[in-house]
Amino acid sequence: MRKSLNLVGDGDEFDLIKDLEDIFAIKFAVAELAACRTAGDLNGILWRHLSRRAGSDNVRCMDAIAFYALRSVLVSAGAGRKIKLPDRLESFSITPKNLKSALWKQKGLAVRFASSALGIAGQWVALAAFPAALLGLKWHVSLILAVVLGAVGWHLMTRDQGSFKGCETVADAAGRISKQNYGKLVEKGARLDPPSVWRALCNALSWHGHCPADEIGPGTLLIHP
Repeated sequence: MRKSLNLVGDGDEFDLIKDLEDIFAIKFAVAELAACRTAGDLNGILWRHLSRRAGSDNVRCMDAIAFYALRSVLVSAGAGRKIKLPDRLESFSITPKNLKSALWKQKGLAVRFASSALGIAGQWVALAAFPAALLGLKWHVSLILAVVLGAVGWHLMTRDQGSFKGCETVADAAGRISKQNYGKLVEKGARLDPPSVWRALCNALSWHGHCPADEIGPGTLLIHP
């Protein structure tokens, strides 16, 4: 089990909390966060929030709800055939960027896809603008270079259509949607149980901590000591 996440308490924990509030459709109380040190603590808080909202009608499979929402979006994008779980997303005439946008606009569901080579290049170019800007405080030529690098990096990132790497099939995407929209799907009648809450939490923690989800345990510290 991993001892701690790769969070150092320099503000990256606030990004995590905001992401968890979006995923689980809850709002943390300040007192709850003050007493929260480990992944297990966080899991207990999430369960208390979510269990208050679940009722006897929460019996539907969460992945199934996510699949039907995804299928509806793919059909609206022009998929002219029966959509099955093993189908590869690249076989549909929609880019990762447009699929992400359509899911949000039509279903109110969020999903992350990887950046393409173009987007990654844009990120590196944009990062290169920072040292150039620092040098620009002394040499004006470097300041001009920083502006150019920033503009080019931003342009490349906005042109990035994303990549289905790591999320190649309809089944992969449905599973990812269910983990990244847990609270909203519970509101739509999805079945609520402790193992699925834990899996969704570990998925979010692994994204922010840059570590495998299966290495996170209840005793994993949220902030690196």
